[in-house]
This record gives sequence, C-alpha cells and structure tokens, in this order.
Amino acid sequence: FIMEWMFNAVVFDGFDSSQCMLKEAKARYDQFFDEYGIPEVWWVKGRDKVIAEAVSQGAAAQPRPPVRLRWHFLEPLSYRFFSGIIQAAFPDVEVVFQP
Repeated sequence: FIMEWMFNAVVFDGFDSSQCMLKEAKARYDQFFDEYGIPEVWWVKGRDKVIAEAVSQGAAAQPRPPVRLRWHFLEPLSYRFFSGIIQAAFPDVEVVFQP
C-alpha cells in the first residue's frame, strides 16, 4: 500500500520525514522493454510520461538540500533505462534498484 504525498503541487508516492526524503516507486515496467533493455516502440507515450514525471518531481523537490528525492525501481531493465535519464537531469536525485 502506497500513501501518496503532495509537495510543491506535485504528487509523490511517499515521504520519509526523518530524512526529508520524497519517494517515487515504479514496479512492473520491464514488460515494456525488449530483451536488450530498449523500450518497445508502442510504449513511447508511457516512456515519455515516466520521464515527464521525473522532471516534474525533480523540479518540485526543492530546496535541495534539505529536501531529497529517491526513485525506487523493482525491476532491472526499467531501472537501467530510467536511472541514466533521471541522473543526467538531476545528479543529486537517488535512483535505486530495489527488487
């Protein structure tokens, strides 16, 4: 069960007040990638939606510090694909693979 949290008018999947950390969790996204880790052609809008969400959250999670943002991915293909994109845009945002 995930309790959503709104911060600076943007929704996140959670918040850990002890660390001042906003959290986003992604599960079951590997089904949208081929065996080489490339997003399926038919999933372009879904891919773009996740990227837009990351950009929106990265911009909203301010000021850094003290505010922190961590994205959690359940599966390896989606983690590898999105972690590079997220960290290129926001190097201080943590992206973790957490099966």
